[in-house]
Amino acid sequence: MSPGRQLPAVAGLAAVALAMAGCAGFPGFPETSTTLIVNNTTIPVSAEDRGTRRIVDPCSERTIEYYGTWGGDPESEQPVAEPLPADAYPVSLESQFTRPFERAMHLTIVVDAAHGFHVVEPTSEERSEPCAGVPPAPSVSASPRPS
Repeated sequence: MSPGRQLPAVAGLAAVALAMAGCAGFPGFPETSTTLIVNNTTIPVSAEDRGTRRIVDPCSERTIEYYGTWGGDPESEQPVAEPLPADAYPVSLESQFTRPFERAMHLTIVVDAAHGFHVVEPTSEERSEPCAGVPPAPSVSASPRPS
């Protein structure tokens, strides 16, 4: 191929790559599942799944994405364990929400002093409850319960 023909071929490949990258957010392309954890308590929450641990600070919220595990590394899909605070309240994500998903899941879990942790509708008023107190001690086989 002559040098004059190589330039259009390279430019064409670059255009195809850009078009494919731009379509990543359109229907038919994989979407990442997410869990929003709303911590309405005054202690940290430890969201855990098969070796992965993500910490949600007191009186805050955090979105955790699924990459091999809930909160796994997006590049390698291997577990990532953040340091565990001594007073953290454990929330197990693995027992109820594991792969394979038929489609992306978007869950909201609220942790509060009244109920511990429970799954709510994303628009639930429970997300905006005031931050106060410590959740009740988790049971041995605790998993989020629907509200």
